[in-house]
Amino acid sequence: MTNPCAPGMPGPGGCLCPTGYVSTTSGAKGVSCAIAAANPSPGNSSAASCAGMGCAETYFDAFQRSHGLVPAEPIGHVEQVALGPETTCARISDGTVKCWGTNDHGQVGDGTLDERHFPTVVAGVAHATQVVVGGYHACALLTDAIVKCWGNNQAGQLGDGTTTLRPTPATVTGLSQVAQLTAGDGHTCALLKSGAVKCWGFNSAGQIGNGTTANALTPTLVPRLANVRQVVAGGIHTCARLADGTARCWGGNSSGQLGDGNRDGFAAPSVHSAPVVVLGLSSVVELSLGSGQSDSSCARLVDGSVNCWGMNGGGQLGDGTTTDRPTPTPVVGVTAASSISAGPGHGCARLTDGTVTCWGVNLFGQLGDGTTANHPTAAVVTGLAGVAAIAVGTGHSCAVKADGTLWCWGGNITGQLGTVTRDVCTVQVDVATANAVACALRPALVQ
Repeated sequence: MTNPCAPGMPGPGGCLCPTGYVSTTSGAKGVSCAIAAANPSPGNSSAASCAGMGCAETYFDAFQRSHGLVPAEPIGHVEQVALGPETTCARISDGTVKCWGTNDHGQVGDGTLDERHFPTVVAGVAHATQVVVGGYHACALLTDAIVKCWGNNQAGQLGDGTTTLRPTPATVTGLSQVAQLTAGDGHTCALLKSGAVKCWGFNSAGQIGNGTTANALTPTLVPRLANVRQVVAGGIHTCARLADGTARCWGGNSSGQLGDGNRDGFAAPSVHSAPVVVLGLSSVVELSLGSGQSDSSCARLVDGSVNCWGMNGGGQLGDGTTTDRPTPTPVVGVTAASSISAGPGHGCARLTDGTVTCWGVNLFGQLGDGTTANHPTAAVVTGLAGVAAIAVGTGHSCAVKADGTLWCWGGNITGQLGTVTRDVCTVQVDVATANAVACALRPALVQ
């Protein structure tokens, strides 16, 4: 056991350990503080049991505790959660939205560019019915069917007619009667109550679907697309679920993520600026592509099974392999899904019994099974039941329980889990260098 850091005093590597913690490593951001023997974590009767569960805190989390940087108020009753690469947003029952995590483009929406480790109120958003998070931007659908967006706007993804970064919400220009929203890496789409779809923002691969590759600073109609019931945006592709249970996709297809049987590869630009039919799919009741740089797609069918297609280097298609698939392939072992969420490297399904199962990349423990081992087939999230909704990001996952509590797990490098975590994951930088980063291998309560 190393010597304890005095409260507020620097230890090895600049560690600021709070009372009851000891410094265990030195370095820059990899500094961690472990719980001392006399101070086991809540719910553990001894330091030995605590250590067995992985009870280390990174320097940043220890700093938060030792300086009293805790949530100003409880998060509230959560009704929906949305995740980006390292940012999380939650819609609260009172119609407000709270976000936290990475904020370098103002995607937390609090008027600053400061990283937030706890739920923070998005300025000027009330009466929200849906919140979505893209690569570095976020949007909210309000009860009056208009949309407000904030964060990065380099490609016009905020839809306000400019390319100006907005750390507070701006109203999307010329958009009304919106039924549902989705945000991709650098583009945004809205399903209108008429069944039509409008998209805006980054369009290098034709992901806006208007027949061009020019960025759009305001919403533009996707032609030849009607009777849509859901629209979902991924990295540089977009998909729609139609009323007849079929699916259409458009945009980049380097890994086969459009599902039409083709895979363009990376040798030449992949552009499909008009919707194509996803092969072999019928009775689709939900689609999910994931925000951020996702090159895969998933669909939930009416019988509770799940099919995925596209990039599969980390097992994110859940078919037991790491082979890319240009057409839908079943996720092994998932037969009773009631909702799904897909990210760039992993996916999760909420089952009819209220439990959650996940598959794919697990570098930060984002599969929630207590390990960091990848799983090309579904693994049950440890100790999670009574789940009403799920969402996944790049390296973290969250679940809303029926009682309105929010639980998150996976990477916590920039505070995207919204709570202090006690696990440490090792990230290999190169052959000789590895960094220890904050993470949660199992679901942690966001308060």
